Amino acid sequence: MLKMMNNSILMDQYNFSTESECLFAQKWREMFLPGTINTYQFKLRNAHTILEETKDVIRMIKKQNISTANLPDLLLECKKHLEKDRCIKKYYRELLSSLLNSLKPKFEKNELFKLEFRINNALKSISPTYKQHLIVELQAAIEQNNLEDVEHYSELLASELVNSGWSPRSLERLVKITFMNKKDGDLFESKWLNFVEKINTQLEEFNCYFKLSKNDFDSLSIINMPDINIVKGIDIYSSLRRGKEHVQIDSYYLCETTMSHYEDMNSAIENCKSQLAGKQSILSFFHIDLERPQHLLVVFPNNIKAVNYELRIESAINKTYIGVNINSTFEIMKNERLLLDDRQRLSNFFRQYDLSIHAPSLETIYSNLWSSLESLLLIGHHSSNIEHIKKTVPALLCGNYIQRLLQNFLFDCKRAKATFDMDDVNCIFDVLTNQEKQEEFLEYFNDYTLLKQRCLELIDVLSNSNNLKEVLTNHHNNMTWHIQRMYRVRNNLVHSATVERDIKLLIEHMHFYTRNSLHEILLKLNKYQFNSLGDLYMAVEDNYNTLIEVLTPVKGKIESYDHEIIFEGPLFIYHNY
Repeated sequence: MLKMMNNSILMDQYNFSTESECLFAQKWREMFLPGTINTYQFKLRNAHTILEETKDVIRMIKKQNISTANLPDLLLECKKHLEKDRCIKKYYRELLSSLLNSLKPKFEKNELFKLEFRINNALKSISPTYKQHLIVELQAAIEQNNLEDVEHYSELLASELVNSGWSPRSLERLVKITFMNKKDGDLFESKWLNFVEKINTQLEEFNCYFKLSKNDFDSLSIINMPDINIVKGIDIYSSLRRGKEHVQIDSYYLCETTMSHYEDMNSAIENCKSQLAGKQSILSFFHIDLERPQHLLVVFPNNIKAVNYELRIESAINKTYIGVNINSTFEIMKNERLLLDDRQRLSNFFRQYDLSIHAPSLETIYSNLWSSLESLLLIGHHSSNIEHIKKTVPALLCGNYIQRLLQNFLFDCKRAKATFDMDDVNCIFDVLTNQEKQEEFLEYFNDYTLLKQRCLELIDVLSNSNNLKEVLTNHHNNMTWHIQRMYRVRNNLVHSATVERDIKLLIEHMHFYTRNSLHEILLKLNKYQFNSLGDLYMAVEDNYNTLIEVLTPVKGKIESYDHEIIFEGPLFIYHNY
């Protein structure tokens, strides 16, 4: 959540006038900020895009590129999206029942064909109109001050735009430049029309120019490779309307061309970098290694302008960790209480993870990240490699999920300058679960609608055992389904050398899963007397299952619960590990 996005600032400086208008801008920018925790980031899929993904997976299964084992989790995830999507329910209700009835995790071959035909027919209706329906519904929610719908349709539209090719960075920037320009005195309604116009623009041609060193130019000029387009600096200079000062007229440039939205320079850059990497892989085979460029000249459609873009190595790693540091990690690695094989396993993990951080390509980063996770978690207690990861990672990350939400809420309060005399999650938990204090506490957030909505959500989640169980179960399921997706992408990459377009986003998710899983492992090794990683992993899995059982209503009766069970876990409280 961003600072300086309080309602009063948006209204006084940028002509916002309602809570829903403020919520839209706050929510939209938060979804795309790199530091936002995964719960509040934009979602990779919505009902429309997961139907497209399911269609693609069925096609790959029919071609025998992947096994049918990739489908059950995807169908469960698809069903969840369809059931929650208010746009689908309103505009495509006649399709919903047959689709839901077809999404069975267990199926015969003929049912696979039925499902494919149904999805193909449904997409013929959904694909041409879904995005426009989302825009209409989001606008109506803002006009009617329906805060719940503003969040819902913002999330669906964000997923739709990202899957259509927009980069998250450009979408965050788009709201900033459209709605938060101090020089622009327009009202929100005019800014909204401008925003809608920009996200509906057609793709246009970008040219990205990589400056060649003398050695690179000499190497490329002697080969006749049709996809290598070398352009003189003076020719680029002559074609430009603005930004001529960025061109070195005596230099030579390697040109890559791609299609992107005018306001989405970041996607154009990523596309061109990917195209060049593909050519570089061929050139490297023949011992032609181009120097890594430090800058890129980006020429906008119709040569309207050029900008100089610095090619920085960007990290997808969230570096904020609590309770684990380098010293405690080294102590664990030297502690003879832990089996020697497991200490070696941890050492191997760090080596493999280090390879992923310094890998030169997205494909290598992804493969090494997955290998590091396998090296850490595969100890033989499940029937397959993927089951180890699907069982252990969600159980690890559900163990601290509520604490992470509360800690994030505290950080957000500080950024929004909602000041109160509480600085730890236990205090926040006590207030959010005390009905007498809730109303007074909510008044701290009258100037930040998104933060107030977040507070109301947490109050609801923590209000009883059934709500808490539902949140934890959904989080566990979402991670399980997503890990299966990442495994499918990894197998396509390793076995077919096929790179899926989501790979950069999936790398960010893989970093999150890997680092936070290790964080939880190190915390528990430091706090409890485990002799092996196998004992720890089974305790973590059993702890999650026991927690869900404890929170399950008995004979329909919703029980209260002890917050220590949530923060520590039932097995870790009552057993002396």
